[in-house]
Amino acid sequence: TYGNGGMGVSTRIEDDSICRKTMFLNFIYQFSFYVTLKVNKKNALAAGTITESQVAKCDSSILFEFNTERDSYLTRDEVMMMDIVANNDWKRGIYFSSNRGSSFSIALLSAGYIKQVGVAYELSPMGGEPMFYNLSKMYKNITQTYEYGKMNDPKVLTDYYARRHTQQYRSNFLLLAEQFIAKKDFKKAIFLLDKSLELMPLENVLDFGEVNQCDPFTSLKINSSHLNYSYQGEEANAKCSGSLHEYVQLYLLAGNKKKATDLGLKLMANYESIFTYFENSSASFATNP
Repeated sequence: TYGNGGMGVSTRIEDDSICRKTMFLNFIYQFSFYVTLKVNKKNALAAGTITESQVAKCDSSILFEFNTERDSYLTRDEVMMMDIVANNDWKRGIYFSSNRGSSFSIALLSAGYIKQVGVAYELSPMGGEPMFYNLSKMYKNITQTYEYGKMNDPKVLTDYYARRHTQQYRSNFLLLAEQFIAKKDFKKAIFLLDKSLELMPLENVLDFGEVNQCDPFTSLKINSSHLNYSYQGEEANAKCSGSLHEYVQLYLLAGNKKKATDLGLKLMANYESIFTYFENSSASFATNP
């Protein structure tokens, strides 16, 4: 519903004139940034979005807000997404391919209502901790539901472009394992790390390739203080490539020093081979003058 000079969403968007208006404009200006969405618990249960045990704990409505500095207006596609969510009435699950792909998804994520369930992100009426994950759904999906091909077969080439995806898969196992370590469930955490390395062994699927700025959403929380540092009086952002070095950390935190050591030594040998290659190659291989 719309009123009071601003915008709020209850069960559905009643005034579709704004949606019609955005067929001709690329955006609409916002005057109120708080949005509420009612939760139909019966529909959410039937759709499998929540379980029977979660009904009593489920919020009757969810409240989220847009960042006033970043989101001074809503784009047409974001209004369309809000219209779909409002009119769905929780009859079907709604998923995002990225939890930060739009101002709308970021607003929901910041309020704790988008939970990762594997390679997708589900709109959930369950706020609170864990903030960004549905542990049971994600655990089942990445360990039982998904098929990963034959990356553990030495005859299968996992090249540079394929590794852009394998990096995300490894991060999924990593971040879920971190959640179980926080819950003191070390057995599940180690199982997740082992399962990832079974599916994508270091020997077949290299962990080094594309160096980028470290993303706090795909890095361990314990490393958040190292994402920025000062160098020669200037602030700099840490860069990284791969995530298996953080697997070593989690193995140690889970109490398995042997697995941490074995993986760490393999990684060091891998890094050494890469450094040796560039050290003994033409400089044009490493940079573009």
